[in-house]
Amino acid sequence: MRSGTEWTMGHAAPVKCTVVGGQWPQQRLADAGYSAEQVCQLCHAAPGTLCHRHWECDGTAALRRRSVDEGVVAAARSPAAGRPLWNRVLFPDPSRWIQPPLNEPMTYWFRVPADGIFSGIVYADGSGLYPTMPGLRRIGFAIAALDSRGHLTGAAYGPGVHPMQAVPVAELLAFLVLLRHSMAPLDAKSDCQMLVNGFARGRMWCTNTCAGTCMLHSSLISVLP
Repeated sequence: MRSGTEWTMGHAAPVKCTVVGGQWPQQRLADAGYSAEQVCQLCHAAPGTLCHRHWECDGTAALRRRSVDEGVVAAARSPAAGRPLWNRVLFPDPSRWIQPPLNEPMTYWFRVPADGIFSGIVYADGSGLYPTMPGLRRIGFAIAALDSRGHLTGAAYGPGVHPMQAVPVAELLAFLVLLRHSMAPLDAKSDCQMLVNGFARGRMWCTNTCAGTCMLHSSLISVLP
């Protein structure tokens, strides 16, 4: 650490304490049995975790505004945050430089079916890269149609454009794209149990599932006859 008019040993000492795990926010005190109170004692609005102290608390907001740019704060507050890289000041977390998921739906045709419409036996599937790493995870979908001899008659694929980058979402997106580019007779195949449950349980269940997929389920229902 270097000394200066804006960065002194008075700053270096608490940073060192944070790096070695010497900070005891209120949640840690409560977990260790040293306090009956786990709520932050500055804002009294949330559990007093190290993440809250550094990145969320109104009581430390002025310090954040002076010291950290908004992009860093937004990345630290993301669902993928909470790691020691952020909360223990060990190293600049590389996730802030990762490109966000695409936000414009795109469908690429590997083989355009007759008249540009899927029919007959069609398989729809979703998948994802880096499934155990939320900050890196990216999803996509694919659709393939086969004739009675098993020959490919049509195929399309694309990125999963959705705030939730999760494989079940990719499965729903795949089926939604299929329904928008198909006509009867259609024998659609999917290995997604959530999708199968939705068709079995009906419109009410589909539109009352978790908020993250409710709109997708609603879109699926809206394109059905």
